[in-house]
Amino acid sequence: MNIKVIKEETWKFPPTLNRQGFSKFPHDLKTIMYIESDDFPHKVIMTSDLHSHSIELFRRLETVINLSDFHVITAGDMSGTLVRGPDSDSDTTPFYKEILPKVKSLYLVQGNHDLPPSGSLHLRNILTNKDGSKSYLEDGKIQDTSYGIIGGVHGIISNKPHPYKKSAGVYFGDLKKFNKDKNRPDILITHDTPRFFYNNQQFIGNDSIYDEVLRIRPKMYLYGHCHHHLFHTVHNKINFFNLDGRVLIWNCKPQENPVNM
Repeated sequence: MNIKVIKEETWKFPPTLNRQGFSKFPHDLKTIMYIESDDFPHKVIMTSDLHSHSIELFRRLETVINLSDFHVITAGDMSGTLVRGPDSDSDTTPFYKEILPKVKSLYLVQGNHDLPPSGSLHLRNILTNKDGSKSYLEDGKIQDTSYGIIGGVHGIISNKPHPYKKSAGVYFGDLKKFNKDKNRPDILITHDTPRFFYNNQQFIGNDSIYDEVLRIRPKMYLYGHCHHHLFHTVHNKINFFNLDGRVLIWNCKPQENPVNM
């Protein structure tokens, strides 16, 4: 896949604190990347792990692009409380309900710091796209979109009690469902991270996730959870994109359609 980063920006946000109220850094930083590609000529925003800053970041994004031109894919951990660690877990519903009416479509998987909505309603029953499809991707099931067939797996591999933490058996049971020709996505999305070596460098994550992605053979693989210093790597002709703390804006020149707020 030929891609060109035409602009990269770093946006600053209030820092995340520990339980004692202290921050590691003066700011939380998120990377905004404008990308062009003839191989993927669609207007899509891809992101994950914005944590406490999702709502603020997308409101700021509205001042520089028309969200209504874009489809959105998120790969988890899009909520937070501005506190590090388990105390950061919170419901993603307010963020998704705010952006859903503003975009062409929204598809998502949840991360280990996301919580489902309180009460009996499931997120898949709350968020519906304009075409009637559900924003909440079901584990191991594909969804046809205008920019390709997508599919995802929620959460991470962990034995700790949490709605989006799964045993290895459950997690890989969901992921392996995509290793069938009739259920093979063009774009695969997981929150959890693959481990691999690239240009003699090790990228942290899980070996078995990496191996399974190679067997599934999507055209594009989107993942979050752990931050890899390279946002784009290629493995057996599969384009891997690490979205952690990044916002990839496809096929929109900076300030192309500025919005006044």
